[in-house]
Amino acid sequence: MMDDPLCLMNIIRVIASWVLIASPLCDLNLPNINRDDTSTDRGPGDFSYDFVECVRDSFWYQHVHEPTRGRGDADSSLLDVVFSNEEGMINSVSIENPLGNSDHSVIIFNFSGYSENHHAKERLNFGKADFDGMKETHSIDWESAMRNKTIDEQWKKETR
Repeated sequence: MMDDPLCLMNIIRVIASWVLIASPLCDLNLPNINRDDTSTDRGPGDFSYDFVECVRDSFWYQHVHEPTRGRGDADSSLLDVVFSNEEGMINSVSIENPLGNSDHSVIIFNFSGYSENHHAKERLNFGKADFDGMKETHSIDWESAMRNKTIDEQWKKETR
């Protein structure tokens, strides 16, 4: 856990201002927070209460609802959490056995992010151009070719 609770809450506020977040926080030793609904029975001035309010003000969702710390006979607790700013961004959260001698469980989850669709810009293929046809139409005296013709006759001459 961080030594300065206000520093942690300031960090959360900065991260929450980003457009898209999914943030794991570790060693969050706050036993007075209910892990099921991220609530506390503590009041203002208590770090657990202030932390819960900061998370709520940031519109974060907490996705880990099982204990993530504890080994053997030790009391289990929720210390490692994953927050996101969209409820469906994190799914399939599973808590696995710790690695090595750690007493922290491994958290595995799927992240569902966004990708921008970049539509391919239409480009002309000059390799398929009819340059001979362009040269031919450039050499026509269009004024005399269209003189004394109706619009329909001009259209037929143009689109032949």
